[in-house]
Order: sequence, then C-alpha cells, then structure tokens
Amino acid sequence: MKRAITAALVLCAGASLGMRCFTPAQPILVQVTERLPSAATPAETPGTDGVVVTNPKLLAQFGPDADLNQATYTRYLLSDGMLEQPDAILVTIPGFQGGAAGFEILAENAIRRMRDEQGLVLEVWAFDRRSNQLEDLEGLNIAEVAADPQIGLDWLFGSELGLTLSPELAAGPNRRVVFYNPTDDIPFFANWTPLVHSQDVDAVIEAALAEAKNGNVFLGGHSAGTGFLARYAATDFDLSGVGPAEPGYAKVRGLVLFEGGGGSIGAPPTDDDLDRIEARFDGGLFGAVRDGAPRCIDGATPCAVASEDVDCAAFANTKCTPSTTAYSQLFGLLGAETFAAVEPAALQADLEGDSTQLILAQDQNGIPGNSALQQVPGLGLLVLVLPDATGRGAIGSFLDDDGGVSQAAAFIATSLGAPGPEVNGLVTWLGIDEPLPPSVLPDNGPAPTTL
Repeated sequence: MKRAITAALVLCAGASLGMRCFTPAQPILVQVTERLPSAATPAETPGTDGVVVTNPKLLAQFGPDADLNQATYTRYLLSDGMLEQPDAILVTIPGFQGGAAGFEILAENAIRRMRDEQGLVLEVWAFDRRSNQLEDLEGLNIAEVAADPQIGLDWLFGSELGLTLSPELAAGPNRRVVFYNPTDDIPFFANWTPLVHSQDVDAVIEAALAEAKNGNVFLGGHSAGTGFLARYAATDFDLSGVGPAEPGYAKVRGLVLFEGGGGSIGAPPTDDDLDRIEARFDGGLFGAVRDGAPRCIDGATPCAVASEDVDCAAFANTKCTPSTTAYSQLFGLLGAETFAAVEPAALQADLEGDSTQLILAQDQNGIPGNSALQQVPGLGLLVLVLPDATGRGAIGSFLDDDGGVSQAAAFIATSLGAPGPEVNGLVTWLGIDEPLPPSVLPDNGPAPTTL
C-alpha cells in the first residue's frame, strides 16, 4: 500500500498547484526521496540525546527539534511497476561531491532494460550522505514551483546584491538561505566517522531488504562511493563486541563497483597512528574544528604537536589533534556557494535554453557590476574561468571534461557535450542529444571481451 500511495503522490504532485493528475500512456520514471532514522547517534550531533541546538543558523533551518541522525535516499521506479514488489533493489552510493541525482540516468536505463529484456522489476535506491540535509533548499523549491530563477538568485545571494526579498520568499519562509561555515557552525561533522556512514547506509539496506523479493538487494558505489561500499561490506554491525559477527557483505547479494580505485594502507598502523585516531575520535577533532586550532583529547586544551607531551600531560592520551575544516573547500571553485549557484543557473537553462545570459552574470537593480559573480566572495574565481555564456553554456564550460575548470580539478570532470555557436556574444552548449563534433567523440575501439 505504501508503494502505491507514494508513487501516486509523485504523479499527482501538481494537484495542489492547480495542475491535473494523469496516467501516462507509457511508463515514466518515478522518483521519491525518503528519509528514515539511522542507528548512528554521534556525539554533538543534533538529534543525539542530550544535544541542545543553539546555533542560530541551525535553528533557522530546522528549528529546536533538529535531528540529523537520518538516512536519506531517492528511490527510482517505473510508474507501471509501482504496485509490484521489486524482484531486486540496487542501492547506490555517490562519489566525492556527488549526490543521489547523479544515478538518475543509470537508474532509468537499468530499470527499463531489466523490464524489457529480462521481465524483472528493478528499483534503484540512490543514497545521500547525511551532510546533504544541511543544503537549505526551501527557497530553491519555491523558485522551481514558480518557474522563476530570479527567486532562486534572491534566495541565495539577494543580501549581497541588495535585492528586496521576493514576495514569494516573504510569504514563507520569510528569510534567505543558510550557509554554514566550515568551523564553529557545524563542528559535529568531526564525529561523522566511517562507522556512522556505514550505519546510515545500513538503514537503507534494511529498508530495501524489507521490500525486495527473496532478499535480492545489491550495493553499488561510484568513485569515492566505492570506498563507502567497501567500508560497509567490511563493517561488523554487532557493535556489542560479543556474539557472532554481522558483516555488511552478508546482508547483500553482491557488490557493484561502477568506478573507483581500491587500495589499502600498506603497512599496518603503528601505535602512534592508533593513539592519534583515538584522540581525534574522543573529542580532539571536534574541538580542533570548532576552535580552528589544535586541541588535546578533551577538545578544549590548546596544544601543539611538537610539544604535545607537555601540553596534554594531564591526559592518558597525550596526542594533539591539528585543526582542519568541517568540509572540503577550494575557494572560488568548490564550496557551498559554488554548488548552490548552479541551482538558479540550471533552472534558467531548463526554462530558457540558450537564449539568455547566465543569471549569475546579470547585473541586478540596474547597477553595473552588481552581479552574483562580481559581488559574492565565494564565487570570485568563477569570473576568471567562465566565458560570457548562457546558463547552459556556463554549466557545460565549468564541468565538461574537454575544458574549463575540470582541467585544474579533474575529479569534477564530466562529459557533457561540447560548446555550441556563439549567440549574441554568448557561448551556448550542445547537449549529448544533439549532433556533436568528432573532436569530443574519440573512438576507443571495440569494447573489451576479457578482463
């Protein structure tokens, strides 16, 4: 019953907006994002017993009852199969800087081929790491419903651009986006260990096992997601330390490594390595992230690695933990503002195609130079790497593997097509569904037949 109701809600999602529900003549790909509790309750994390949320940003986004001990995933299925129990479920884990939506094309192709060629019902459940909960999407969702990228721009960067809050935003939530700094806003990231992520994945695996026929659940990973996959497979979920092992690999039918190198640490960790790991876990890393400075195991006592034996002498473990950031940054190219900025750009590209200048480059309020690219510090380097382009042209130029920023940050390189002709001085883009020049379609020869 839950399956039928959930999928029907997706097909009729526009009803409250005056749109008509419909029954498609051909099965369409349905996607539903769901969230369920995780057994992982790391220290200092909103939702863990005893943790009181005081950070104003967290309160603005979530309220005082914030609970981040959740596992989030997007389930993909065909509309004509929503009443059927799936023969198999493939749970997928994205790579570095990736998310669940990156598996949409794979899901549609795999699900349709399994139905057409094998007569089997497959679902793909794409996992999102718990940090994705901190993406403040409320205003972007409003912009998408209104089909207005200007609302999205206002939500993200209206303060820097001196914009009056859009009426649609003023009507609720009556605020702009929350961006978290990589230090004292969310230092609890320090406690989100590989075990925490494995427990989050396990919550999704257990839900899939309850749905799939005969326990036919597979776990796949792409790029860095293969590392999360391997950690899950090797994790003993009997955390009591007594009784038989409950390895992750025993819960699934098989592991699917889409891409990504494996490896090991080489030599076994030394006692010093293990002591430093314990010092970080027991509180040193949380304090070092929060305070932006090295801390002893208690997370409060200042220290230096060179003098740790003296600085941390009050503790049985005298290792000093250096500071780091709560999340990865490459200023101006990779960061919260950069990834958020693609949302209004993508909405613009979807609505306007290659007809108008990238909204991030458009001057606001009629003031020369008052564009997001010029006024938002977190977007500063984009001015140097992006051509004067349409929304489609800018996104393609930034991410495509044949040029753009991917030459300096290869881990984000994606094959997206090729630059199109200039229109009114703006770089346009040719998608993969359009004729492409031979230069971006290398012939790699026949597919291999042996490993």
